[in-house]
Amino acid sequence: DGLVLTNTTRDRSMELHSDESIVAEAGGLSGPPLLAKSLAMVTWFREQCPIDIPIVGVGGVSHEKDARAMVAAGASLIEIYTGLIYEGPTLVKRLVRALR
Repeated sequence: DGLVLTNTTRDRSMELHSDESIVAEAGGLSGPPLLAKSLAMVTWFREQCPIDIPIVGVGGVSHEKDARAMVAAGASLIEIYTGLIYEGPTLVKRLVRALR
């Protein structure tokens, strides 16, 4: 049992995204623009949940610094998708090395 947080959002508020082109788009938002919101959700849930409940941090992880931030926020595991599409399969190896 655990939690998977957060994956995608329709929230396009300027508080979360400074890029006006993103704010004007329709549909679900994923990838790097979601990272800040994902980190905030993981942080909040980690503070609320016992440490033995794993949290899978999802949303916006595309680089090594993103993975380190997700773990620092309280994620036990990290899921990637958009980053894998844009960065390619070598992203997995880079993230593993960064988190060692």
